[in-house]
Amino acid sequence: MGSPQQSEDQRAERLARLEANVEILLEQGRENREEHRNLVDQIIKIRTTDFRILVGLLISGDLAILGLMYRALG
Repeated sequence: MGSPQQSEDQRAERLARLEANVEILLEQGRENREEHRNLVDQIIKIRTTDFRILVGLLISGDLAILGLMYRALG
């Protein structure tokens, strides 16, 4: 077997690698959360735009029907 010093060196090296991997994982988690927020913001913008288009179409359709009724009855 190895000497106690070699065993201690191996543990220190493994601990350093573990700490580095934890830092990488934490950074990836932060990036994923930021990306998730960006996607949510984009979805909200799309929904708002779709809602505005839908309301515009409904108002246009109502005005067209009113115009046809005015023409037919007037």
